[in-house]
Amino acid sequence: MPAGMELFLAANEQQWNWIKKVIDEFDYYIVNVGGRYGTLSEVTGMSYTEMEYRYALETGKPVIAFLHEYPSKIETGKSEGSPQSRKKL
Repeated sequence: MPAGMELFLAANEQQWNWIKKVIDEFDYYIVNVGGRYGTLSEVTGMSYTEMEYRYALETGKPVIAFLHEYPSKIETGKSEGSPQSRKKL
């Protein structure tokens, strides 16, 4: 069952608790990493994607990651503009 940002709640703390519950319900955590770092949490300053990934690791959830082979070739406007966010990818 897919679970993406478009399905999440709007409030930060409530949203994070819901995300953790969703991750806990699944056997694996699957992440697609392209050219964007992701939406930042106002609480942690990390992207929700990074928070999800770290949570999955902390809870012993097997992680399957799909990484873009050539992130530098992603069109401008479809990738991170800030050097700090590109470094985090």
